[in-house]
Amino acid sequence: HTVDMIKFAVAAAAAVLAVVGKKYSIETVDNLLDFLNRDDIKSHIDNHVYLGNRGTSNYSPVSQENLRPLPTEVVEGELPHDLDGLFSRNGPNPIVGHQKKYYHWFDGHGHLHNLRIKDGEAFYTNAFVPTPRYTIEKRLGKQYFTNIGELKGISGLIKAIFISNKKPAKYNLNGLTAGQANTHSIMTAHNKFYACHEASLPFELELNDDGSIARAVGYESFGDVLDYPVSAHPKTDPNNGQFIFHSYTLDPELIKKFGSMKVGVYNPDKEKV
Repeated sequence: HTVDMIKFAVAAAAAVLAVVGKKYSIETVDNLLDFLNRDDIKSHIDNHVYLGNRGTSNYSPVSQENLRPLPTEVVEGELPHDLDGLFSRNGPNPIVGHQKKYYHWFDGHGHLHNLRIKDGEAFYTNAFVPTPRYTIEKRLGKQYFTNIGELKGISGLIKAIFISNKKPAKYNLNGLTAGQANTHSIMTAHNKFYACHEASLPFELELNDDGSIARAVGYESFGDVLDYPVSAHPKTDPNNGQFIFHSYTLDPELIKKFGSMKVGVYNPDKEKV
């Protein structure tokens, strides 16, 4: 009976969207679904352990960016003077004040927390990863793209099937370039720095010597070789600097042509995959 109800709901939603979509935008339909769930969404956010009134844990989103390096205090011992490198943490961070929809721990824009260690000192910077998705939502002043947390219940099923894939096209983005770059960061043997997200391409950043973000280079496809979403957790070979990664897709057309998964090797000496 549950399966039949879901099929009926999807068919009904398709019929409604076919009619409503001729007169109203996808955003209007999306907003209507949120409006119908407004009380539950508000309760969900207000009582969430990472958000709202109880959002005080280490996983709660931060709002302040420190774009200039801040000196850090060594609490015990000392840093070796010959230690020279960068410790980088990347994770999902919703824009504070934008959260008006259901939330999942994986939702939020990439946010880098970098600790630059050099000459016995350590300096801290933090900033959002300036992906197209981030800059668009920052300019709009609200959430626009569909997040994992929204895919809940019948309204979430409607969003997944009829809405989520259509939103990026409005800004000339697609599934490979509309990601959040919010899961992992990678520095190659030749100092190429990538912020990665499980459902899109690697997003390249240039860093200043102090560890802060100098500029966004953009999504890297290595000459259109990467045509599947790339895993955010490649494994690096310490002997040659190469790293192995896998890519997978749910696109039925790509699966029909190439299968559901690909495996690749990145060679930093040639900067090729």
